[in-house]
Amino acid sequence: TNKGKYSLFQLLVTDNFGRGRPVLFAWTRKEFKRDVVWILDCFRQIMEDTSKTESFIMDCAQAEIAAVKLTHRQAHIVLCSFHVCRAFCRKTRNPIVKNYLCRLVQCKRRSEFNFYFRVI
Repeated sequence: TNKGKYSLFQLLVTDNFGRGRPVLFAWTRKEFKRDVVWILDCFRQIMEDTSKTESFIMDCAQAEIAAVKLTHRQAHIVLCSFHVCRAFCRKTRNPIVKNYLCRLVQCKRRSEFNFYFRVI
């Protein structure tokens, strides 16, 4: 959010090598579903076809999630581990629980995830 209380909506495209490239920036006064739908529709018009979009990685904003579900029904929605960890940590003051929650979010193996999940 900038001084004028506008939020930055940024869209990145990742290639087959995992490198991200910013392809769209938009400032919005409010992060409402209709605003995000409009931004995604503009992107679709510019690109002509976004039907092969496989996934969206985003924060936990309900408006963004709802907009992607509406405009890209076939795409998977993945929550950003940084934002998930931050949201969890806001809900607890216990430093041990915070540590385990962040480890849980960053697990690479199922066994590791199950371990931290049971501990919490």
